[in-house]
This record gives sequence, C-alpha cells and structure tokens, in this order.
Amino acid sequence: MPNVFRPPHGPCFQDLAGQVALVTGGGTGIGRGISMRLAEEGMRLFLCGIHEEPLVDAARTIEAAGGTAIPIACDLSKSHEIEAMFETIRSSCDGPDVLVHNAALMAGRGKILDTDVEFWRNMFATNVESAFVLSRECAKTMIPRHSGSIVFISTIGAQRAHYNLVPYDSSKGAIDSLAIENNYLNECSPGSEHRNNLIYTRRKQDIADLFSINLPR
Repeated sequence: MPNVFRPPHGPCFQDLAGQVALVTGGGTGIGRGISMRLAEEGMRLFLCGIHEEPLVDAARTIEAAGGTAIPIACDLSKSHEIEAMFETIRSSCDGPDVLVHNAALMAGRGKILDTDVEFWRNMFATNVESAFVLSRECAKTMIPRHSGSIVFISTIGAQRAHYNLVPYDSSKGAIDSLAIENNYLNECSPGSEHRNNLIYTRRKQDIADLFSINLPR
C-alpha cells in the first residue's frame, strides 16, 4: 500500500498550543503517532493505557523534543480507574480540552458461535463503556467552558466488517452510533497505519481539524 499521507512538520494549528489533550492508548501504534503530532502542535499531553512502559517511553520522547507529557497507567475497562485518572488530571489543570479515545481491545478472532459471553462483555467494557465514561468525565468541564473536542478512533470494520472479528467490529459500531448521536463527538476510521501516522480516514476532514471544534452553546 502506498503511503498517501505525508505528515506535516511543525505546528499547523496555533489555537491548539497550550491546550491539554488526553490520548488513550497513547504509547503505541496510532495513538503514539497522534500523541507525537499533538505535541508538535504545542499541546500538553496526558497519555493513558493499560501498560505503563510504552507510555513512559512516549512521554520521554515528547519531553526530549521540548514537549510536555504525563503517562498514566489505567485499565479502561474499569470505570473507577477512569474516574481516578480524571481526578489526577484535574489536580493539575481544569480538565482536557481534547480527548482522543484511541485505545481498544482487538484480541481474539471468531464468529458468533465461537465467541464466549465473558469475552464479549470485556470487549464492550473496554471499547464502548470506556468511551461513555471518558466522554462523561470530559463533558463535566467541557460543557461549562463551551469548548472542547472528543475524537473516537473507530474502524472501517464498523461499516464493512472484517473477517472473523464480530465482537470488535460490533463494539466499534456502537462507538460510531455514540458519536453520531452527540454533536460534540467526532470519529474517524483509519484503514491502516504506517510509521505511527494515519493513512486513510472515512471522513474527508484532515484529522487535525477534529481537535479544534467548539461545543454548541
């Protein structure tokens, strides 16, 4: 697949400088690429994920380039850990200006008859319930400010199913519906990744445009 996305270098959106972003799954893959890009825009970052080591590595890389990033280990399938994470964030700022919910469970392949109920529940707790709890916590400070942006990283599989990924694609379809029903939420659907940068999105807007919208008054 050709690399059709050429990442910009340096800041492109001046209104993002100094704002606070929370990136879930911010230590690896697409999430790491988003974290690096937002750091170039001058945003202050909180990186969260279930494994601390990649978060610390990403934060060190950002800080070595002159940015600010704080890693927070958090199991997103547990709502009380998300709430505790937001207490930590609010102890140092007014709350995120931007949430990029990128983290997701994608382990396991199977059709309906191959899928265990507990696995299904864990998939939806990690991918869907987390989106609800994260959005609710962000809304507590975004709505009073009449400003903020929430971005869900979805998948083209929610619209055009992957082979043998019924639980994952179903969970991402639920996230798509949550974004559609709430006009302060956005979602994009990467088709692939290359060197931690996005290649394709289902919508035509540049992904960075999604980080600077205002909530409706």
